[in-house]
Amino acid sequence: MRRFPLLVLALGLAAPAGLAAQQEAPRAQLEQRVRRAFAERLRRELDLDAEQAGRLRDVMQWSEEQRRAIALENRQIRLDTERFQQQQEGEREASAILEARLRLQEREATLFREEQQRLLEVMSPGQVVRFYELREQFVRRVLQLRQSRTGAARPGRG
Repeated sequence: MRRFPLLVLALGLAAPAGLAAQQEAPRAQLEQRVRRAFAERLRRELDLDAEQAGRLRDVMQWSEEQRRAIALENRQIRLDTERFQQQQEGEREASAILEARLRLQEREATLFREEQQRLLEVMSPGQVVRFYELREQFVRRVLQLRQSRTGAARPGRG
């Protein structure tokens, strides 16, 4: 799970190469601690047994990999859109961008359906609803932490 990419990128660019490499290990350790804490919270709050927790971890890993691929595709579409606007390309290029956006939205919808189906193979519908709420809370909290750290790292902000 890449939860602090902007902060890490900023630190990596500002630090010498050796220092950036040294910072990668603590970041990976922090990610692992955050993952374990979130998995434990899910296990506890969703009242999962060990088998369910393991199966949920597998579903989460699968969906995370899918989301990463979608994020890369989304980034490419943004880059194509920026290039289109800067170069004022023609209608064919605009149509290709629109088609790519549509395909991306379809992939996101398909991912949501597949993820939900996989979750329902592990948990009850009520647990799945609660899982989605816990995940949203987790994402919001990570974003808050990222913003507070990023803001604290910039003089004159906050």
